Amino acid sequence: MAEPKVRNRDRMMGPLLALIVAVVLLAAIFYTQRDQERVRAGANSPAATDASEAGGANSPSTTADPSQMLEIAQVNIMPLENPAPGGQSATVTLQGEVMNRGDREAREILVEAQFYGKDGKLVHTQTEALVPVKTKDGAATEEGSFKDSPLKAGESRPFRIALGPVPTEWNREIPKMRIVQVVVP
Repeated sequence: MAEPKVRNRDRMMGPLLALIVAVVLLAAIFYTQRDQERVRAGANSPAATDASEAGGANSPSTTADPSQMLEIAQVNIMPLENPAPGGQSATVTLQGEVMNRGDREAREILVEAQFYGKDGKLVHTQTEALVPVKTKDGAATEEGSFKDSPLKAGESRPFRIALGPVPTEWNREIPKMRIVQVVVP
């Protein structure tokens, strides 16, 4: 009985297909790594980058180093609200003032708050947006949004931020606050 003939073209299909699959996988890994490194470096999120590229120069973007543009000062802890069961307080509200030292207005300000225990160890970290408040006779009367009323260059404005739940191990001192992102026009 005669053996079937195997053509050279048929022998090459398997390795060629494997090569194509390998190239596609490497491309997917490369693009995923690139996006992860941009996030770690504090660059725009892919969604924000896509929006900026689609809208051109007038679309919002983020600053490279938010701490160079804004400064947080005069932070106070408001009275703790209703401690929750399970060893955590329901909410910690901070009030302070944010100053824009840059040359562009800020439309959104994200802050990372780090809470420490009595032993000096980090017990809680949370990132939230600052909420501007209007004051009358030293009391907050109305909350707003930096998107609706941007913080202009050279301007200072009172803010409020609610964080929690915070573990009971927190030392009740003002948390370390760091501006992590500023959205600018």
